[in-house]
Amino acid sequence: MKSLEHITHDILRQALHAKASDIHFHPRPTDVVLSMRINGKLHRIQTLLKTQATKIISHLKFKAGMDIGEYRRPQHGALQMRIDDTLFHLRLSTLPTPFFERLVIRLLPHEEIDLLQDLPLFIADTKRLERLLHYPQGLIVATGPTGSGKTTTMYALLKRYLTLSDRQVITVEDPVEKQTASFTQMSVNELAGLTYQHALKAALRHDPDALMVGEIRDPETAALAVRAALTGHLVFSTMHTSTARGALYRLREFGVLESDIQETLQAVISQRLIPLTCPWCEDECSLYCPNYERQGRKAIYDILDRSEVLKASQEMTHGSSQLRRGQLGKQIKKGIALGYLHERSYHEWEGD
Repeated sequence: MKSLEHITHDILRQALHAKASDIHFHPRPTDVVLSMRINGKLHRIQTLLKTQATKIISHLKFKAGMDIGEYRRPQHGALQMRIDDTLFHLRLSTLPTPFFERLVIRLLPHEEIDLLQDLPLFIADTKRLERLLHYPQGLIVATGPTGSGKTTTMYALLKRYLTLSDRQVITVEDPVEKQTASFTQMSVNELAGLTYQHALKAALRHDPDALMVGEIRDPETAALAVRAALTGHLVFSTMHTSTARGALYRLREFGVLESDIQETLQAVISQRLIPLTCPWCEDECSLYCPNYERQGRKAIYDILDRSEVLKASQEMTHGSSQLRRGQLGKQIKKGIALGYLHERSYHEWEGD
């Protein structure tokens, strides 16, 4: 009989081979459903006995330094594990349910940061993204839903930024998603009193050329990011909005003055990750397809540059601008016409 350690490693190894981004343990009255998110889709993998699943969850909680005796409130934890010579950072999050705890594990492999040119579906987007790096100061924001690749794009931009000249980059994240020796990285730790606000203030004292703020999610962080941009730094960050123009609305909601938005916001990048079509499968690609692992997903972008940001901001000021999806729909249709994307990608995008 396999030990608990071996069973846990088998699950993680299966997720590794399938290139899953998340593992879900979903409790039901008599069992627990194990699912994995692969290329943005949630796949049911197997059903576990409740006794077995609770032992696995407790084992992982213990290794992540979480309270294994606490089932009544949400918990968060993290740990590192080596699976088949690949070092992974695992982020654990639990929720209490009537049928025991629900656990989600985010898998973050410690691998090289992607090259900027490897991310977009269309080469023209690579050139547009690279042009953003020539701004001497200001705020560049990436938007999109969870799992759309915003942080990956930010890392790739910073990696390319460092090749332009010898520069100092500091990132403030919650938590650090990919460790690299190229940047100075800080991980937010609210339990220890290290909030985004405290970390950003400390980072600004270390003479950075560029800053990356993991996410602008409250008025205080928005104010600090804008202040850093006003004082001569190039600031990269992410926000959860469905459109590029939505970032302007969100900054307004956070209390940023319209004059500061127009002075600092250099560009907004709205993006989605879209599965590529498979020549072997007519519909959704099977996990067992020999071409599956090579297909993967590519990013499509709607990029508002400086002139487009100013135009959108002025339209909003005069009440003539509405939230629009911009170029994402056109990009998907172009990919479908060229045979890169499946037609269902457009319908899925319309419904997100």
